[in-house]
This record gives sequence, structure tokens and C-alpha cells, in this order.
Amino acid sequence: MAAALNKARSNVAADPGIPITIGSSAHNITVQVGSGSGKGVVWLFGFDPEHSTAVHGGENAGATIKEVNVVRSITRLGKWQGRPLQLDTSAPPGSDFAVILQGPDGTVLGAASSQTPAA
Repeated sequence: MAAALNKARSNVAADPGIPITIGSSAHNITVQVGSGSGKGVVWLFGFDPEHSTAVHGGENAGATIKEVNVVRSITRLGKWQGRPLQLDTSAPPGSDFAVILQGPDGTVLGAASSQTPAA
């Protein structure tokens, strides 16, 4: 999984797509989407970087399962029409959040996260 994430990050670095920036305060976030060609939908994902679950029964009793990037919420923020766009909303559930600009065919046109990527 880590290898796939690192590969995806390197592809984004080569072609960053539509610029997206995120500003946040204690309870609110501001998403700014830059200009470009096409149109799309802006999605907000609230997530926790890690959860650990203790297994109490069955053949894995006593083990601990580590889950990463656990999505806590998905919110459609709005439509993007190729022009600069600013969206303000409440911070979603989760300790971190990500914004994805998705084209009509499902292609990710741009993305940003409040989480610092692992090296």
C-alpha cells in the first residue's frame, strides 16, 4: 500500500493538476480551487490517519489491527466550472481532511490534504 501511495504522490508531483489550497481554523476550513479547463465536483473527506483495534475473540484474539487513513465523512462541497472558486465550510469529522476535484469521468483533476505526506 505504501508503495502505491508513493507512486501516486510522484505522479501528482509531475503533473499537479488544478491547484487547490486549504486554509483552516479551529472549526472551519476554506478551500480555494484554481482555474483550468473543464468542470468537476469538489469533495471533502474527513479522516483519521490511524486507528488501532484490539481483537477480543476468534482466531486473531489478542492481536491488534492497525487501520490507516480511516474515512470519517464525505461531503460534496460544490461544482467547479473552470474558474477560481472559494468554498467555506465547517471542519469535517476526523483529525485530518482532504479535498479532491473530480472530473465528470471520475478523473482526479486536483487534490490537497491537511496531512503532511510521509517521506
